[in-house]
Amino acid sequence: MQTHARPLGVLSTPTFDLPVLTYLLAASLDTVTTLTILLTGTGRESNQTLADLASISLVWVPVYLLCRPLLAAFLTADHRLAYATGGAAICPPMSLNNISGFMFDNFFLYSLGLMTWVPVFAYILAGIAFTCYHVRYRTPTWVTAIRVAGLLFWVAMTEVIELAFTIPPRLVS
Repeated sequence: MQTHARPLGVLSTPTFDLPVLTYLLAASLDTVTTLTILLTGTGRESNQTLADLASISLVWVPVYLLCRPLLAAFLTADHRLAYATGGAAICPPMSLNNISGFMFDNFFLYSLGLMTWVPVFAYILAGIAFTCYHVRYRTPTWVTAIRVAGLLFWVAMTEVIELAFTIPPRLVS
């Protein structure tokens, strides 16, 4: 079945391919480890948005952490690949950090000062995946430029999603 792209690279039906499923699995692991940390009280959430949401209700933890991988399924192939690659690269280190904190009382990403580098590495990986996709399919330069603009739009939408999650805790407090 052919799915047709709409403006800004959005598909009318979701596609759960390997990149999206990998991202969803990685985000699920992050969700479970984050909930474990919060429920056992062995640590605190460093993401202020998620910490505020979790203080309202732990139901927000899976909503917050799984909304992006689920939305990635609606992106076109190149955007989906890049977005899911970046997201899947962020979640495992965060999960391992949570597991390390729970089991050994050492959140190593903080101990080593690597927390700010995880997203940088993930976005570099996403850029490489996006570039490889367009080299493989020999996309013309002007089309690639338009697709890059679309990808940047979706990165900006990630920030809008983040902003949307920061509003409810502020209204409650």
